[in-house]
Amino acid sequence: MSRESSVHPKPRLMAPWGPFRHRVDIAPFLVIMTLAAVQLGLFFGTESTLIRLAGMAAVWPFTTIAIAIAHGHFHAPTFRWALLNRLYEFIFFYQCGMPSYGWQLNHNFGHHHNYLTQDASAPLRDEYYWLEPDGTITPRWRYVIRTVVFSFWYVIPTSRRRPDYLRKLGVVAILHGMVIGALFAYDALGALICFVAIFVPNMFVNAYFSYSHHAGLSTSDRYGASYTNLNRLENLLTFNTGYHTAHHVRPGVHWYVLPEFHASIAERIPAHCYLSEGLTWEIATAQYARTQEEQALRAPAKAGGAARA
Repeated sequence: MSRESSVHPKPRLMAPWGPFRHRVDIAPFLVIMTLAAVQLGLFFGTESTLIRLAGMAAVWPFTTIAIAIAHGHFHAPTFRWALLNRLYEFIFFYQCGMPSYGWQLNHNFGHHHNYLTQDASAPLRDEYYWLEPDGTITPRWRYVIRTVVFSFWYVIPTSRRRPDYLRKLGVVAILHGMVIGALFAYDALGALICFVAIFVPNMFVNAYFSYSHHAGLSTSDRYGASYTNLNRLENLLTFNTGYHTAHHVRPGVHWYVLPEFHASIAERIPAHCYLSEGLTWEIATAQYARTQEEQALRAPAKAGGAARA
């Protein structure tokens, strides 16, 4: 058995429970439902704009956790039945901003297939690309705006892999449009404060933090193409998103098992891919220069080996 496959999940927490595929997913489910209850409570329970603003301002930082919960769910679904998964996703759209089938097309079938492809001329370029056509690193602000503005457009080329998902996304988008329309018809200002002012900013939050996952790293080695952050608090709040190299090597590994899977591949991750601070444009640029130098040094060795062969 290879080291990559020797993953031993915690039996009790990873065991099924009721409709849940894994008992450990009860906690993130309760987070999502609590946030949804607060949103609905403020929307239907009061007409005071001040109370709504104060309430949503207080709860908004917690709604950003829903982004990580959604990310884990779309890679390893929470429930054993598809209908429950779709209903769950319908709820946290109003916290994250990306609906069922849209997240899979943009992220799972898009970014995870294309993240090593930064070439501007490639037909399926990384949806979260960080390298400009002139060879420079994209500034974070530009990356964030572009990633959010074009997030739904990116599902179109990716839908070549799953055209059925694009059709299903259309149905889900119509349903969300009807719900949002009804919310605005009932109370436009309330809908804006309790829902739109949550999921739209969180799309920018998602893009902001995704910049720190790959910018400046290898475009050929999957073990050297993602940053890994081992900070315990960050991984607690992001459901182990910091183990990002492990996540890209095996996207289907459940978020709870990622630390163990990371341990099985840790020796293959280059030391410079461990990130313990925020990724700035300057750090990403320096990393890319280092990556280019290393690739240039390896090229002659490979060429020499091929000649001897």
